[in-house]
Amino acid sequence: VRGTNLGSWLVLESWMAPRPWDENGCDKGNDAGSYHLEQCLGDRAKAVMENHWSSFITESDFAEMSRHGKSYSTNNFYNIYTDGSKTKVQTSAAFTIYKNYCETHFENYRFNDNCSVENALNFIKKTHNLWLVLESWMAPRPWDENGCDKGNDGGSYLLEKCLGDRAKAVMENHWSSFITESDFAEMSRHGINLVRIPVGWWQIYDPQGGAERTLLNSKITPKNYTTGGLAYIDKAFEWGLKYGIAILLDMHAAPGSQNGWYHSSPAVLGQ
Repeated sequence: VRGTNLGSWLVLESWMAPRPWDENGCDKGNDAGSYHLEQCLGDRAKAVMENHWSSFITESDFAEMSRHGKSYSTNNFYNIYTDGSKTKVQTSAAFTIYKNYCETHFENYRFNDNCSVENALNFIKKTHNLWLVLESWMAPRPWDENGCDKGNDGGSYLLEKCLGDRAKAVMENHWSSFITESDFAEMSRHGINLVRIPVGWWQIYDPQGGAERTLLNSKITPKNYTTGGLAYIDKAFEWGLKYGIAILLDMHAAPGSQNGWYHSSPAVLGQ
């Protein structure tokens, strides 16, 4: 499986490809999505969008992807990373597969007779994306079962803060049950040979007793995350080796939260 998603070509996001905002005096915060950008642009919208669409991804990009071994040439299977000014095809791009949902709720998703192989492939994104960095809108069970607000406490850190003394037990239960060795065996049976696993920056500090026990820059907050996630990253590599599945780690949540959204585990939503 070799593919990537052509993000910010047809549905724009200011944090991924800020040029249309920067060059036209639009606010990357308040006007962050395609619609709000176009509203800001007004009469310039048609020209600006046509320029973006015609230049952001071109035939040469597909030629370059093909040279690097990318396959499945649909917009649902590619992920082009940008530096905001120039499109760059990365040989280490995140290989994420997007397919239609097999079940309504992610927690209930497992391979069964009602799921086609194509739908089974979506298991990669739907589950591994929520194993170590949690988002309430995609996997609400830890919130629902523990009286936490899926809106105000939406990311990993805010969930742990809501849980308080229960955080260690709840997180261990989630990590140990959400993805197991049997899932790797099942994916292998369906021919899946690579999974992308989003992780949080703090998880690499588990051997030192957690991020809050390290000598990090004092401006990095929060640091008091629940420890234990690294052991499951290790398990993923062990299972991947056993079942012939490569592991692609995705630093999904950077120190201090890169954008204030659920997936980056902010201490304050929007900051």
